[in-house]
Amino acid sequence: MSCGEKKLIAFSMLLAISEYRPGPFRVLDEVAAPLEQSNIGRVANAVCQSAAGAQPILVTFSKRAIEHS
Repeated sequence: MSCGEKKLIAFSMLLAISEYRPGPFRVLDEVAAPLEQSNIGRVANAVCQSAAGAQPILVTFSKRAIEHS
C-alpha cells in the first residue's frame, strides 16, 4: 500500500474509535500531508461530518484542507 492509503486507513480507524468512545476534542496533526489533492477533500468532509459531538482541531499546511474547514 502507498503512504496515502495507509494514512486513510489509519484515519478511518481513528474516526471509528472516536465514534465509539467520543471525547470533547479531536486533534489531527498533518492528516493531509501524504494525501493526493483528490483525497484531501474527502478527509476534510469526513472531519466535518464526524464533528457532531466534538470540536475538531486540524493542524495542516494543505491549502485545500484549510479552505474546506
